Amino acid sequence: TGYTIKRATSSGGTYSTIASGVTGSSYSDTTATNGTTYYYVVNATNSAGTSANSAEDSATPFSPMVNIAFGGTATSSAIGAPSWDGPSQAFIRNSGWKWTNASATNPGPTGWLRYDFGAGNAQTVKRYTVISADQADRDPKTWTFQGSNDASTWTTLDSQSNQAFANRNHAKVYNISNTTAYRYYQIDVTANNGGTALAIAELGLWSDTGRTLADGTYR
Repeated sequence: TGYTIKRATSSGGTYSTIASGVTGSSYSDTTATNGTTYYYVVNATNSAGTSANSAEDSATPFSPMVNIAFGGTATSSAIGAPSWDGPSQAFIRNSGWKWTNASATNPGPTGWLRYDFGAGNAQTVKRYTVISADQADRDPKTWTFQGSNDASTWTTLDSQSNQAFANRNHAKVYNISNTTAYRYYQIDVTANNGGTALAIAELGLWSDTGRTLADGTYR
């Protein structure tokens, strides 16, 4: 006459009841968190009592992530030489272009690349991607990925060291357990792969919530 649904976060339990008195042949768990694997069992009930647990089944809810770095403002520790290798080039979704941290007055193998989503538009970034540019010795090697809401106090969300890119225009993916919305995000590179300059073809900022529409006309 009804079912009780139980859930655990490890195989074999301990199970907690998430629904009881379910009379239909299906049930949607709306309290699950994306990326977490859950383990489920079901009990059947009628006037005679309650059955033992069913065989266990598992599921991992998933919501696809999208690159939400558009419509904002990019800045960096150095604009680059030539000037068209500026910070905005790392966010145009064309890895044939690049940001270069090198100039006649400020050449450097280190530096930061920053993205500002804008006032009142903080975003919860849960993944970032780094795409290599045209010279291997300019690839970032060691860095921290950070978030901020005032561009002054920064929270480190991820740290990487000894990174190498196998090919040109090679994307590396870094998933982070961030649950806080920040207005600003930056990659702060403290070492490259041996060159006199630093270059990144694209920095992707990914989320599965809070996507902002770019300026334009919509129907």
